[in-house]
Amino acid sequence: MHILKIQKRLAEIERFLYKNPSPIREIDCFETQAHLPVRDAMTHRGYKPCKIGHKWGRPWGSAWFRLRFAIPENLDGLPVTLRVQTGGEAVLYCQGIPSQGLDRNRDDFLLCEKGKAGETHEILVEAGANNAFGAFKDKCVLSLAELCAVNQPVWDCWHTLAFLSELAQALPADSTRRDRLFRAINQAVDAFDLDRTDPAALEKSAKAALKAVAAVRAQPAEPSAPRLHLCGHSHIDVAWLWPIAETVRKCSRTFSTAVKYMERYPEYRFTQSQPQLYEFTKQNWPALYAKIKKFAEQGRWEPTGGMWVEADCNISGGEALARQFLLGQRFFEKEFGRRSEILWLPDVFGYSAAIPQIMRKAGCRYFLTQKLSWNDTNRMPHTTFWWRGIDGTEVLTHFPPADTYNGNMRPASLRKALSQFRERDRLDDMVYLYGFGDGGGGPTPRMLEFARIGENLEGLPRLEHNGAEAFFRRVEQNAADLATWVGELYFELHRGTYTTQAANKKKNRRAEFLLRETEILQSIGMLDKSEYPARELTEIWKIVLKNQFHDIIPGSSIGAVYKDSDADYERVFAEAGRIRDAGLQALSAMVDTRGPKKPIFVFNALNWERSDIVEAPLPAQMKVAGVADAFGNDMPYEIVGPPARRRVRFLARNVPGIGYRVFRLLDKASADAEPPQLLASETKLENRWLRVEFDKQGLIRSIFDKDAGREIVPKGARANVFEIFEDKPAKWDAWDIDSYYIDKGETVSQLESISVASAGPLEAAVRIKRIVGASRIEQIVALGAESRKIEFRTSVDWREKERLLKVAFPTAINIGAPARATFEIQYGHVERPTHWNTSWDRARFETCAHKWVDLAETGYGVALLNDCKYGHDVKDGRLRLTLLRAPKHPDPNADIGRHEFAYAILPHAGDFRSAGVVREAYGFNAPMAAFIGSRHDGPLPAQGRLFSVDAPNVVIEAVKKAEDGGELIVRLYEAHNARTKATLRLPRPAEKVWECNLLEDNESEAPFDGRLVSFEIKPFEIKTFKVRF
Repeated sequence: MHILKIQKRLAEIERFLYKNPSPIREIDCFETQAHLPVRDAMTHRGYKPCKIGHKWGRPWGSAWFRLRFAIPENLDGLPVTLRVQTGGEAVLYCQGIPSQGLDRNRDDFLLCEKGKAGETHEILVEAGANNAFGAFKDKCVLSLAELCAVNQPVWDCWHTLAFLSELAQALPADSTRRDRLFRAINQAVDAFDLDRTDPAALEKSAKAALKAVAAVRAQPAEPSAPRLHLCGHSHIDVAWLWPIAETVRKCSRTFSTAVKYMERYPEYRFTQSQPQLYEFTKQNWPALYAKIKKFAEQGRWEPTGGMWVEADCNISGGEALARQFLLGQRFFEKEFGRRSEILWLPDVFGYSAAIPQIMRKAGCRYFLTQKLSWNDTNRMPHTTFWWRGIDGTEVLTHFPPADTYNGNMRPASLRKALSQFRERDRLDDMVYLYGFGDGGGGPTPRMLEFARIGENLEGLPRLEHNGAEAFFRRVEQNAADLATWVGELYFELHRGTYTTQAANKKKNRRAEFLLRETEILQSIGMLDKSEYPARELTEIWKIVLKNQFHDIIPGSSIGAVYKDSDADYERVFAEAGRIRDAGLQALSAMVDTRGPKKPIFVFNALNWERSDIVEAPLPAQMKVAGVADAFGNDMPYEIVGPPARRRVRFLARNVPGIGYRVFRLLDKASADAEPPQLLASETKLENRWLRVEFDKQGLIRSIFDKDAGREIVPKGARANVFEIFEDKPAKWDAWDIDSYYIDKGETVSQLESISVASAGPLEAAVRIKRIVGASRIEQIVALGAESRKIEFRTSVDWREKERLLKVAFPTAINIGAPARATFEIQYGHVERPTHWNTSWDRARFETCAHKWVDLAETGYGVALLNDCKYGHDVKDGRLRLTLLRAPKHPDPNADIGRHEFAYAILPHAGDFRSAGVVREAYGFNAPMAAFIGSRHDGPLPAQGRLFSVDAPNVVIEAVKKAEDGGELIVRLYEAHNARTKATLRLPRPAEKVWECNLLEDNESEAPFDGRLVSFEIKPFEIKTFKVRF
């Protein structure tokens, strides 16, 4: 009963937190759908008078309120507070500068420390017609606009009693401390005379109430209580339930609020990540940004995180993650004079085992997240530990034990941190992130007042305002005997994010490979004194990195976000494509293409020799009777496409790695051309290595490896089987695939038609059409004349609702011990179990891989490649690729429409290393570029390699201009988990070579001999060389 009585009395006391209210009478307003700069709003002619009760707002629209008033007599000499409730998410402007956010969690703004009666003010308030999570009301209502003063004695009393009351409720029922707190608080509320509410009486009551709890408040924390480092914070999703344009406004609201409260609470420290948000602020509100920089110089505002945005760590490619750090850390260093030592990712949906190495090579020693506290099956056994990645790199890691990045500073939350701190037997320090987040907002005065009250109090950890880096440095001093977690930090939830919004994921993959090729070509151009378009490419990279934010690329945002993202990617493809094409033309111009026939220039962006099918547009009226190399050797070819858009397709053999080769168009057929060893019918495809057989439903009943004499498909099973499941997760629609999806599904066997699509000379192929519910699937199943893989080029018109589409390949690979499959991740691979022996195994029923997965026994295996998919499951010898979903929230149209993608099956002798699976998967994603050029002389021969490595397990991932200076950066990695001695061959002799980190800081001089750089590379190591020519 005491609890209910106390709560009621506190609610009554709360009514007297403010005094001397004075309503604002002169209010004007106009509405707009545009996000206007404040300078335009200040001079806008559309203002019309309004009053309290005014209804306004349309989705993603704004209302600008202009408040004009004079300080009244009853506030003369007092600190003046302006209180405004717009009904939306708002920011208040003073003299054109964002000065504080106003929302459902805060409506008061300290206008001045000492009011002067008669002094006039004009305030603008920009209000968005939505709350912090993007939700709209039919109409927002302006419900409050008044001046007042804080009733300081009542303010102090109410916060103290409220905090102590919550502490008592959070303590165990048999706690002596709890009973004594309740007794003292009960006496305090009895001492507060609510019948006398004049200022003097209220002050007297407040003092009496505080005296009643003075003894229990004075009880300090236990001597052994650990320190809880308080980091004010506001997690701002770059996009989620709102578009990026709204995020820009969230920065003004959240950051101005943090600045305002720093002026009011000198102990307050604020930690904020994501350079993208700082750049938004710098571009739009330079005066606010200057204040942020001032507090950063004082050490009270902590820019952190390292990455450009808090990026998804499952789908983003390795080089993209490296660029997140490169751009992010350079921004912090330029703007704030320091780099971040923390990778700050509190809300990302799982963490690749490649991350420790990437972050250490980018200057980050520490890692913080809390997301794995959401796991649906297993609880992580540690809160502070060493995390070891695939290459052996370790980083000090902390999971804030309160299990939130939106802490509210309430005693129950603080005690949760205390009780869940797993390392309290050896460490004294943990972190607490507090403040409203996701949609921004940050800490409130109530939280900051609560922090003061609870600073050193029995029943709580000791509270200390601090920065996150200071916390980690303190912990590091005592971290020697902490536990080590090896491998990925798999998130046991949100498994659907590997698949949702499939078109967006495809565009990301395409953009990553396009930028790789573009930078390589422009780097080659630098050797011929061409100007490298560094600024343009940096801006393009920023677009790609922004769209790798952890609620965009995972598919968990509203539809408007993907409309913006589509436009972004179209810009990337247009601008990067133009730069890439210019690089191709410039390279071909340096090549001697003279010869008897029209040249076709073919460029290979991968660092190994390739033979693959290429396509080049044909000029109108051009006659083609064959294709040959410079030595007259015929290449299999065909002409495809309608007359207005004809293309020549041919097998370009032996194109050097990161190099080129010139082929010739023939106007007369060669009599020496060898017919390909291909067979195609509605029931069979065959080349010299493989035979593929189909049943009457067009399902694969046999894949026979003729070299190995081995059947791939188990007897009675079928491969390339589409499986469709009911997909209705319990909580998070776009985010989750729940384990029970397997309970309700069916095999898609309905065949509309099957026909021969090609019988050579390049490939044997059939076209298969199927109906899946309301959707249609069309596939070209192709077996190249000189390929060991079967390709499945797929077009889907997807019209399902809450359905999940997978494709399955059962294999005859041994399903006994060790029962593990290999999955490609950034800069390497991991092995995962193919059984569900433990809860940890079962929780991985859906996992992420990049371009390939491989299932093998000793001496033989099967790889599954893809060009844009990430969700996989491998169990009991069956490989499955997750193709499409159809969630209805937050985007009701997610994935509906046409999709084109490809995957391939690659049976192979040996393991994935000896079979060259890594190279095959790269080639599947990076087709060689080809175009018909002109005949001219040039300093380069008709074929040549420019950058290469002599080790088959070393991949050149990037070649680019150095950020500072005229050197070239060459980044490579070891892909097979094998310590290797290798030699990098450069296009010309170097003057000097350094080994550097991902931020391009020189670490040591690298030995070289002219064009050759010899080095030793450790398993899964990323190496970056800086080369001066």
